Amino acid sequence: MAGRLEGPSSSVNMVKIFFVCRRRAGLAVEDYRRMVLEEHVPLALEHHRTMRRYEINLVQAMPVGVPETVSIAVLCFNSLADYQQRLYDSKTSRTIIETDAARFMGGADAYLTEETVLVEGPPRGPLGEPAAGNKTMVLLKLGRQTGPDVLTERLLGLADGKCRLVLNPVRKRLSESGPDWQAFVELHRNLGAGEAGALLGDTATGLVCYPVDEYVEK
Repeated sequence: MAGRLEGPSSSVNMVKIFFVCRRRAGLAVEDYRRMVLEEHVPLALEHHRTMRRYEINLVQAMPVGVPETVSIAVLCFNSLADYQQRLYDSKTSRTIIETDAARFMGGADAYLTEETVLVEGPPRGPLGEPAAGNKTMVLLKLGRQTGPDVLTERLLGLADGKCRLVLNPVRKRLSESGPDWQAFVELHRNLGAGEAGALLGDTATGLVCYPVDEYVEK
């Protein structure tokens, strides 16, 4: 992947995987959201035994001119092997999850990242409930000369020192296809693409901002 970001060390001892998800053709967005939260999440919590953290970000509104994304899931594990080799404890578990996902999922691009919390922010609320306040997911393609210190400084300009801000440099795209995003940024406030572009300047050669509803499930 060109322009890989060598960021500061991860703030947690785990791997963090982002899944940028599309819905199955013909399925209403409202049905997708319901099927994910009410039906798929309980199955994932039951059958993904090695999963340490689980978060669902449901997209509120699609930016103009970008491929549809309806949710961005975040799964954390102790190691990449826990995801690639030990995600299911049986063939039955795999079948249950894959059969359920096929009812609503039209595809997903997966990215292995490392997490660095730049601003901790207030507590995020109870598990399974929509997080209070607003959140924006920013997907970045970075300039070839962008270093971690410059990017961190620019990102801190997006926060007010109080809202949660998390930088997730991409280490590897795990899916065969998908854009070559080099960082995922989680910012717990409203942020438009124009505002992000102005503040990030030449550190980003491409970005998409998704306003999301966050559900921390585990």
